[in-house]
Amino acid sequence: MMGMVAQYLCARHGSRLKSAVGVTPVPATGAPMEGDALALFSNAWRVPAGSGLTLNLGAAPEGAICRVGLLDGGEGSPVQTVVFVDDEAVTSFATSGGHTWHDERVALPHAGSSCRLELSATAEFWISHAEVFVPDAASPAVLIFLIDALRQDHLGCYGYPLDTSPNIDAFAKDAVRLRGVTPSTSWTRASVATLFTSTYPSVHGAEDRPDMLRENLPSLAVQLGLGGLETHCFMTNRNCIPVWGFGNDFHRFRDADTEHWVSSDDAAVVDLTIDTVQDVAGRPWYAYVHTMGPHEPYTPPEPFKERFNRALYAERDEDPAHREALALYDGEIAYTDSQFGRLIAVIKEQGLYDNALIIVMADHGEEFWDHGGTGHGKTLYEEQLRIPFLVKLPGNACAGEVRDGLAEMVDRPPPPTQVSSAPPPPWPTPPPPQPPPSSPRPDITALPYFLIDATTDLTVDDLNDDLRALIGHHVDPDRLVDPDVPLAEVSDGTQD
Repeated sequence: MMGMVAQYLCARHGSRLKSAVGVTPVPATGAPMEGDALALFSNAWRVPAGSGLTLNLGAAPEGAICRVGLLDGGEGSPVQTVVFVDDEAVTSFATSGGHTWHDERVALPHAGSSCRLELSATAEFWISHAEVFVPDAASPAVLIFLIDALRQDHLGCYGYPLDTSPNIDAFAKDAVRLRGVTPSTSWTRASVATLFTSTYPSVHGAEDRPDMLRENLPSLAVQLGLGGLETHCFMTNRNCIPVWGFGNDFHRFRDADTEHWVSSDDAAVVDLTIDTVQDVAGRPWYAYVHTMGPHEPYTPPEPFKERFNRALYAERDEDPAHREALALYDGEIAYTDSQFGRLIAVIKEQGLYDNALIIVMADHGEEFWDHGGTGHGKTLYEEQLRIPFLVKLPGNACAGEVRDGLAEMVDRPPPPTQVSSAPPPPWPTPPPPQPPPSSPRPDITALPYFLIDATTDLTVDDLNDDLRALIGHHVDPDRLVDPDVPLAEVSDGTQD
């Protein structure tokens, strides 16, 4: 399913993608770097402490934009940057010194034969991208907006009688509505891993709580990145962070406070996405946005908490506690829907909506005593596997159509169409399933975090939470990890 996105974009936008290939990360083609001892970590370049750096970005056409992404070393050591067109300093800016990513977009005041950046800092810093380009609203833009634990039958566009989703319902008029898409399983890590790699859990390896996503698998982000799209991931669910093998295939991975996922506010992750959409407007981009609203616990903010009268659920369930849970779940959907509407409004304001490919979907559903249980990840009944899947194609092609055929999240096409003079990278053949490793817990000390905006550490409490979730809340204390044992020892197989 996701591989089809790569093929569609490359076939539709080959000429535009060709000119964009190689612009991120720096150094870009035609943009030589000057400076010593630059080292590439993941998708960012590290500049050693005390080093000055000049980035020559090539000619500056009329109407051009200069973009750069910087991560300073923190400890009050900002990166000072001056932007030159030819020999004229047209603007300057500085990062905060707080070790967070700073994205700067500068409209160059006039054309010139060259544009360069002069950067300096007392501490080391990182550069994720640096480029000069002329904005083109027709450039390919891809957005996947995933709503965690969202049942298909709780959206108005899928026949739900309550007004949970006015913004998604309006969006559905411009989209193709699929009613038979099935995720690979009913919990997040395994489902999103399939979404990202177009492989089954038996192949990607992230089947159970302690399992990591395997390496050297197909990747939608990599395929689109090689095609010239700048790729961004905004994550709110701690099941899909680098400690479990997620994120390094994106140009930028933003951890939107997964440590406090229980109190996650979808407004925060949408704010991050809006900042990025405004920064990348006019150049090819892909953003994956993972929201958590309908995921338990169901605690929507006001006025969404009281939006749905509990009496509306009387025919569905006689238990007052069950009605309360359903009303709060619908309130969460309505709140996330409002945030989706806010993001779509910005995309329209930027003139990007008509040409964008936008997917709204879920990773799995949610049970409310349909078969005697609640939540997800415990059964494979319809309420946990029937997800919404809406696809708005560029130009609103096929708008309003409904497809009832069965489809799997794992579906993928042949390799993407060639978009440059060089042979296209093949869509990788996934390796055969491997037996579980002898030590399933990751060594977090070896993981790169250079592109992560807010590092999330895996703690002993996290491991114990995973054990409780896997075994049940009544866990023998002897099965839990000793908080006094160093985490490095936990990861090498010396603990149960």
